[in-house]
Amino acid sequence: MTSVPHFLRLKPRGDTPGDREKECLIEYQNNNEVKFKDTTSATKFTKVFSEISQLDLYDQILKESTEELFLGKDSVFFTLGPSNSGKSYSVYGDASNPGLSIYSLNEIFNKIGGNFADYKQFKRYFGEHFMITSNSQRDSQGEYGLSISVFEIYNDRIRDLSLDSKKTENQSLDIVTDSKDGKIKPNRIRQIYVTNLEDAKTVLHKCIKRRAVSSTNLNETSSRSHLFIYFNLHKVIGKCLKTTRLTIADLAGSERSKTAKTEGKEFKEGNYTNTSLTELGRCLVLMKSKRFDRSNLRTSKLTRLLLTDLFGNLNHNRVKILLTLDPYSSLSTIIHAVRYIQPISKVQINSARNSLESTTNDDSEYVKEIHQLKELNKSLSDELEMVKNKTVEIEMDIRSEVVELYEQKIRDLEIINDKAMNDLKETHERDVDEKLKLLSEEYDLQKQKLIESYESQLNDLQSQMLQAESKSLELSELKVKELEKQIEDYKERERQMLEKNVQNSKRIDELTVQLSKGDKKRPSEEGLEQNQSTKKVRFSGDGEINEHDLVLSPIKLIKSSPNKHFKFEDNYKSPGKSIKNNHFKFDTDGLKSSPVKSPLKSPLKPLRESTNSNTRSSPLKSPSKGKKKINNTHHVVDTDDYDLFN
Repeated sequence: MTSVPHFLRLKPRGDTPGDREKECLIEYQNNNEVKFKDTTSATKFTKVFSEISQLDLYDQILKESTEELFLGKDSVFFTLGPSNSGKSYSVYGDASNPGLSIYSLNEIFNKIGGNFADYKQFKRYFGEHFMITSNSQRDSQGEYGLSISVFEIYNDRIRDLSLDSKKTENQSLDIVTDSKDGKIKPNRIRQIYVTNLEDAKTVLHKCIKRRAVSSTNLNETSSRSHLFIYFNLHKVIGKCLKTTRLTIADLAGSERSKTAKTEGKEFKEGNYTNTSLTELGRCLVLMKSKRFDRSNLRTSKLTRLLLTDLFGNLNHNRVKILLTLDPYSSLSTIIHAVRYIQPISKVQINSARNSLESTTNDDSEYVKEIHQLKELNKSLSDELEMVKNKTVEIEMDIRSEVVELYEQKIRDLEIINDKAMNDLKETHERDVDEKLKLLSEEYDLQKQKLIESYESQLNDLQSQMLQAESKSLELSELKVKELEKQIEDYKERERQMLEKNVQNSKRIDELTVQLSKGDKKRPSEEGLEQNQSTKKVRFSGDGEINEHDLVLSPIKLIKSSPNKHFKFEDNYKSPGKSIKNNHFKFDTDGLKSSPVKSPLKSPLKPLRESTNSNTRSSPLKSPSKGKKKINNTHHVVDTDDYDLFN
């Protein structure tokens, strides 16, 4: 049997002038016990530390528990003591002196080395609450993994410190036994996977900063909650995972409201802390008596999380306690803390049975009671044996009857079942036939409807096509009729034009004859001169038409023009006098659009009108009827004054 290891760490004297004036309250001490002033006896501890470094303290207390993690043994280590006695410093330390938790992490990483397992394997096993830091190694083929969980019990509520304070302000987690690793823990607590010391220190630092603290008369940064740290060592064994856990708890210090001068919120926090510590002390006292039962641990969340690990597997879990005291503080506070820890020294653990026994010398009554109970147990065992024998016989008879009864019931049920199956089969076949018949009828009906619909649509389409063809033929006939009518119109116009052309030709011939007759009677001094290159007509004054003077007459020029268009120009020359040319223009297009409507006027009419200024001119009706003699004076005939067709 082994006792629960419990250690004492004494806080050194401070360096301030006020601290140097304080009196030391220790009467004497050695490695295992210490006696304070005004006390009757010394208090025994596993070991007493006064001046000791953080590393040496780790080697003495926590190194063995850290190494046992790799042997599959869970361990619990927690600190007790008044406020401002050095509990938190022992666990966390500072920048220059790391605490026990940091040295423990360093030891774990040194032992793992690079033998880390794949993070994804742990993630699949533990689920969504298994997280990883950004700098941690994810892909590896080792067999170990380390995760950290940090939480606090504040005002009897459990809060996850790995989350932001705003998210956990009203958080209260329940305590459960995790079915995946078999550990008792807060429900849905986060596990942060780390693969290097720096990441682990960062996680601890951030979580500890979120811990609830307040300023009191005893300590400016007094912890107002119980803080728990879980170092979960995961080992991959084939396709399975085994988890071993080291629990480090920094409990809030017990305090008196008068001494700490707390009020309001701090007073309420102190009451919760003192209540939970009182329950822990009560359980420690009960552990050394026969009245202790595991159900006593359920009175407080603190006792469940701390002391349940005392009842582990046959290899029994390790529990270690560190009491911190300031020998230069109040004597009443020291005595209260010493009395609180005293029951621990009398609690021993039987590793073979993994149960608790007492080491007190007042065992005579218990031994006597044990003998009596053994005798009673023996008599009851004999009686029980007889009852068992009779029970076996009765049980066999009952079993036979029950077997026969149930066999008959089974046969009856089989008959009923067969009949029901046959009825069900027949009913099912009838239903299937009816459904098939209905479906067939419905199919035929739908088919007939579709055929009728398609025939109707086909008839409509054929009718529409016939109508379209009929309309197309009608339009074609109309277009043919229109074209035939246009052709008839064009033929009629052509006939009329031909008739007009014939009439015009006759008229032209008549006019030509008249013009020829008129030219013979013209005075000889009026000569007509036509220039072949410029198509000019000149009338000589001698009244004769010379062969060189008359190249083309206007009428012949009209007939001989291939384009039915010409320009007739007449220049008249007289001795010593020149008269400006007049022009005669004729466009056969006008002939086509404007046929001859009136007889041609005589081109000699202007000549007769322009004779002597004293002689009154008269229109020339006929070249043969002119009585007046044409003078030898030269006259210019301007063909623009004659409209041959008007």
